[in-house]
Amino acid sequence: MGSSIWYVVHRTIPERIDFKRYIITKPRVGLIPIGLAFAVTGYILSGSIYLFLGSVLDSLIAAWIGRVYLAPISSLSWISLPYLLSQNPIRKGRGVCVGNIRRVLKRRRTSLPNTYRYEWIEGEGNLCIDLAERKNYNSVVLGSSGTGKSTLVKKLMTSLGLPFIIFDLHGEYSIPSANTINLSETGVNPLSLFGFSPRDRALEVAIALKSVFNLGHLQTMDFFSLLLEAYQDKGIYEEDQRTWSLPPPTFKDVISLLQKKKKLSIRSEEMSRLEGLETYLRFLDSSVFMRGEVDMDVLIKGSVILDFSGLPSNEIKYIIMITLLNGIMHNMYKLGGSGLRRMIVIDEAPFLVSREAGERIAERFFAEGRKFGYGVVLVSQTKDGIEKAINNSDSLFIFNMRDPRELEYVSKLLGGSHPEAFKAIYEMLMQLNRGELITRDSDTDELLMVSLN
Repeated sequence: MGSSIWYVVHRTIPERIDFKRYIITKPRVGLIPIGLAFAVTGYILSGSIYLFLGSVLDSLIAAWIGRVYLAPISSLSWISLPYLLSQNPIRKGRGVCVGNIRRVLKRRRTSLPNTYRYEWIEGEGNLCIDLAERKNYNSVVLGSSGTGKSTLVKKLMTSLGLPFIIFDLHGEYSIPSANTINLSETGVNPLSLFGFSPRDRALEVAIALKSVFNLGHLQTMDFFSLLLEAYQDKGIYEEDQRTWSLPPPTFKDVISLLQKKKKLSIRSEEMSRLEGLETYLRFLDSSVFMRGEVDMDVLIKGSVILDFSGLPSNEIKYIIMITLLNGIMHNMYKLGGSGLRRMIVIDEAPFLVSREAGERIAERFFAEGRKFGYGVVLVSQTKDGIEKAINNSDSLFIFNMRDPRELEYVSKLLGGSHPEAFKAIYEMLMQLNRGELITRDSDTDELLMVSLN
């Protein structure tokens, strides 16, 4: 092989090679150690026995015939074909192996020019996920109820060897190694600063209230002003960071402040606006916001499942979720840059990201998570409200979906514009059983149908 390449380049090899002359040539023994060193180095780097044996053979031949200049090119020629043949077609696991590859979507050329067909062929090997090696740590898990989404999430969380936080809206997750916190029994104060300034925190809470109650711009600004004044009543001032460690106000304190302002109000317009705010604050005057708070040290250091299922209303669930995510984000910024060190799972993700406040904080985690070592997994039964997150995720896991709109969206997303690919993916999605999913191989960019272990 090396002699052929040499001939093409130099065209000086005679048409008839005198093998007898080469056989009687005295071997160049000094060339053998160099060839062996090359062979050993190639084997260490590639793990290919074919590359090693081929290099040794070439070194011996080059030494025997005395053509020193043929040794490097002849040895290098073994890298191509023998090395490729030595590769195992079965995917070797890296990271967390979650299932067996059953099918692979392949593009096949047809007899017609420039036309292709797509078909699922038999696959083998394991689906192994190495989040640390991906361009970002974000994942989306889509599928109808009861298809295996929580099974995949639990497998990932327990196998990654990283601390995690699961926001569990319906009380579906149970992991022995994690500490489960029942939020109906443990309080959360939405006005806690978490290291942010009073102004920033008042704005975040005002936007959260806007998202929950569909407030207008004026009402949102009224809430912002009222909350900022409540911080000042507690001796917490924007310009004095030493005061930020003081106990923050609660919604009950805000209601008391509002009552004082009502008594001092002399204009009917102002009174009407204050009464409008009071209606929403009374709704939020829940005992959940008055109990002892969640221990943030527990939340940010260990593996935790936050159980929202016992909370009395979706509005309270939403405000607590936003509050805790802000606390986690502050800790993320405080610790600084890092490799992958913590995972956050948001179950029923549209509940969070379909509103402005949740969308804002989810986008910040998605955009900045890799820099600070945080990965986010969004779990959903529908793509509605999380399309932007899907496009910004490096990993997408699709279980069986029954809604034709969802099937069409996912098939186009994975198959692109090719109608045959769209059809093959659409039909496979409808056939998936519980515990089966479609995802894309990060190494080969092929679509895989996988059965969870």
